[in-house]
Amino acid sequence: MIELYTVQLARWRLAQSKNIVVVDTTVKSAPKSGYGFLAPSWDIVMGVKSGEITEEEYTNTYIRMLDYSVVANADKWRELLALPRFAFACFCSSGKFCHRHLLASYFQSYAKEEGVELRLMGELTMGPGERQNHARGRINEVNSPKQPDNIFSNIVQTMLTTARRNRSGSIPEGVSRGQYLSDFCTVGFTAPRQSGKTRWVLEELVDNPEAIAIVREPLSAAFNQHYDRTVRDRVYTEEELQEAIDQMRKPYGRDELRERFDRVYVDDATLVFTKVRRSAFYAFLGQRQLDLDVVLIN
Repeated sequence: MIELYTVQLARWRLAQSKNIVVVDTTVKSAPKSGYGFLAPSWDIVMGVKSGEITEEEYTNTYIRMLDYSVVANADKWRELLALPRFAFACFCSSGKFCHRHLLASYFQSYAKEEGVELRLMGELTMGPGERQNHARGRINEVNSPKQPDNIFSNIVQTMLTTARRNRSGSIPEGVSRGQYLSDFCTVGFTAPRQSGKTRWVLEELVDNPEAIAIVREPLSAAFNQHYDRTVRDRVYTEEELQEAIDQMRKPYGRDELRERFDRVYVDDATLVFTKVRRSAFYAFLGQRQLDLDVVLIN
């Protein structure tokens, strides 16, 4: 009997510890891992995120995509039936609308038609003890970069709490979406170099799988050895940010950032905005979504 789970991609270590194969189904990275035939399209991902289509419309379109895929990629679908335990993974947090749950139900019906017994095991989550062990295992402590003080988190959380309190339920008249994000959803602070602020940003990404970071240059070797791909894949350089902005300006353009995020950290923000226009940055975010926080660090 096949055991089929769903899991947030950031929890891949948890699945690995239980000998469960992780099947990446995200529109961004599934094609690279060989499972692009299971991913939704950028159109419906961006559409549901921006509110242009409903969850029902997303569901109907995605099911039609799977109906096509199961015929066009029949061999690849059958290969999945050979896995005794696996999990469909995506970036979305547990409990939120996500295509991985639609896919799991669809695959259960597919397995039944193929005469294969399959049991849906539900979402893979951590208990209290597992959470503590997972937290220790998410970082390689060899040559660990300097651990930042929690004061950064306290400062940002206080500012975000105040900012959210001052937000209205809708965008004020005459204010653009980008300006709204800049004026009502952005906080920031300045810290000296070698204070551990970059490490703090990456730790924030570990704790929040729906956050991304913008940095001036690619991460150093020490950071790359210290953090796994679930963190590294959510760190973008200023050049990658500019490329994403340029792509969104094109007709039917789709940028290459992850499909959804709820917080954006910009490290060395003043220097980043010498390469990327601040107004273009906020217009780009506003075109994607409004329900997010922006944290600028200098």
